[in-house]
Amino acid sequence: YMEDIIRLFPEPLSPAQAFSGSDQARVGHHNDCFLAGENDAGTYTWNMWDVQKAYLERITRFVPVAGETCEVNFNLPRQGCSVALAELRRFNWQVLSGTWYQGVLDRWKREGCYPEIARRLGYRFRLVRAVIPEQLSQGGSLKMGLEIANDGFANPVRPRPVHILLRNRVTKQVYRFPLRADPRTWEPGKTQALVLEAGLPGEMPTGEYEVLLHLPDPAQNLQNRPEYAIRLANTGVWEPSTGYNNLQHVVRVQ
Repeated sequence: YMEDIIRLFPEPLSPAQAFSGSDQARVGHHNDCFLAGENDAGTYTWNMWDVQKAYLERITRFVPVAGETCEVNFNLPRQGCSVALAELRRFNWQVLSGTWYQGVLDRWKREGCYPEIARRLGYRFRLVRAVIPEQLSQGGSLKMGLEIANDGFANPVRPRPVHILLRNRVTKQVYRFPLRADPRTWEPGKTQALVLEAGLPGEMPTGEYEVLLHLPDPAQNLQNRPEYAIRLANTGVWEPSTGYNNLQHVVRVQ
């Protein structure tokens, strides 16, 4: 309950404290009766919900928010699409049950917002544009830029590497270039500019190279498992066998 979070941590988690690994930075919120009346069936203390929601809004960029809808007060306006979308955005929801309560889920389907909710829960990264050179010099430098929008309700709350890859079209040899970027800071509703400046390895052969983006899991034993990598929302870029996002651009090293 929100009253328990506030009792444990009277001051909301600040951006400076976020992702620090402290107890407060690791405590998220589970709402077991989302949208069931003004206080969500006791999730918020009666007549204190405005204060508790304001507190929750301040911390949900940094900790997980999850839960489910429920049957209480069914058919009230609060359970309709307009309120649901507003609160999912406001509190940066990441996980919502897809099986309970079916009556509320069916209402969202009738009112037309269910597909949007399904798409936007958690983060949803979309490549807006890429500025990539057509050719590079062997032993020279690579300079390129990306713009990535977050169309989701939330951002990741765990650290994650960001790598640009160059993959030889003939040999399939992959050269990896880490970006100094933290996807946890890629806020919902905003676009992030990423810039890479890196030197090419001296032994890198001439030829054509595909350009890819890889956002693997931070755990060492999961980094090479494609199902744990982040998939961009763009069509035609995801490689399920590798976990890479193919930016559909070929650069020639000569």
